[in-house]
Amino acid sequence: MTKQLTTQNATITTAAVEVKTLTISGKQVTLAVFRQLREQPLIAQDGALNGEPWGFVNYHPDKCGDDRFAHVHIVWQRGPELLRARVDRIPNFEPGGRRRYQNGQYLKVEAVEPFRSRDTDRLLAGSVLEWLCGEAEKCPLPQKDANRWKAQHEDHATFDSGHGFIVLAKASAAALEAANTRTRADVALAALAKKQAGRPADPGEAMRWEWQSLEGLQVEADTAVADARAARDVLIAEVTEWGVDIASLREAHSQLVEAEAARRERHRAARRTLAELPQLFIAV
Repeated sequence: MTKQLTTQNATITTAAVEVKTLTISGKQVTLAVFRQLREQPLIAQDGALNGEPWGFVNYHPDKCGDDRFAHVHIVWQRGPELLRARVDRIPNFEPGGRRRYQNGQYLKVEAVEPFRSRDTDRLLAGSVLEWLCGEAEKCPLPQKDANRWKAQHEDHATFDSGHGFIVLAKASAAALEAANTRTRADVALAALAKKQAGRPADPGEAMRWEWQSLEGLQVEADTAVADARAARDVLIAEVTEWGVDIASLREAHSQLVEAEAARRERHRAARRTLAELPQLFIAV
């Protein structure tokens, strides 16, 4: 009868050539016994280790051998319990890392994975409001600066984290509408001002100047300005409803980015620690 592998009866012995074997009651652990260990994550979401790692086993259960160079199987201890864990060699936010399991395979991250949060989304909307109120420069939005976004994040704006990853922010519908109506108002006012300035010297501009009526441009400008003010008021109401001022949003965003940078570094440090573990040899 096969004995159960526990922290009480399991030991690691070292042979003359520094080969470490995993044994149970003095006998080398077999593949069948190793497979009986419950699989639990060794590295937590925050990058901390959930227990004490013993070593890695060069054996790949669950038909994962084709992917053996991308991960390792580690025996680790949590309290009195001995467990095993599959650990990807590269964190899932790094290029080449694995983000999620889909259709029978892991999807690889081709670039450093961006970070986003609700507070960052709110910060973007608040930044738009600051610009509309004349307190800051215009905050770039996806519709106005498309070259800044990757194709998979075309509806997001970006912030530089300062830690090697970008921070994505998705503007609310109210922020987008307020920014777009303000832009339309600026265009209409510019056209009105050009008409009022008199006939331009450029022939092409002159033809356009003759075709447009001053009265029609005035109506367009007045309507666009009214729409922009109404859209701005909707955004003001949205931001006010949060009950948080923009300075606080900016501080919360900064703290979140720093926390995310620290989390990612803990994941890297954990894998550096695990890379130093010995191999545990088990019997066939």
